[in-house]
Amino acid sequence: MKLESYEPRLAGPGGQLRIRAIMETLAEGLAKGEAMTKLPERVRKVFPEGDDDACYAIASTESARISTRRDIEQWKQSGVVEKKEWSTGFDPCPYCAALAGKQVPLDAPFFDVGDEWVLGGEELMTFDERIDGPPLHPECTCYLVAVLGETGE
Repeated sequence: MKLESYEPRLAGPGGQLRIRAIMETLAEGLAKGEAMTKLPERVRKVFPEGDDDACYAIASTESARISTRRDIEQWKQSGVVEKKEWSTGFDPCPYCAALAGKQVPLDAPFFDVGDEWVLGGEELMTFDERIDGPPLHPECTCYLVAVLGETGE
């Protein structure tokens, strides 16, 4: 599944309503502590025409997006986290590997709408949304690490 085709495939008929329904059911599953093996079943109920691979990719990617948003919000509330650091998961893609260890202030994005990134002089990635943290692409296994300020050290 290519990054640039991810959202349109996910949206399909029903577009934003379907995306919202998927996010809501995944957030509910995560709040209940459901395992990753259960979450694709939730996606299938909202996206019945999706095959097993697509439902898994959506579940893993959107669960990561929800977790990242939750982490950032909790870190803001803590008052001790100053920055966030990009950490790679298992077998990172070249883009994620290049981001490994990059730190930005907690409220700052890694990339903003309209930013372009050329990696190795050949691959161009253009961002149509703000990237506050992983996932950078479908099935991204990266995560954020909190970087404490002086009061939290």
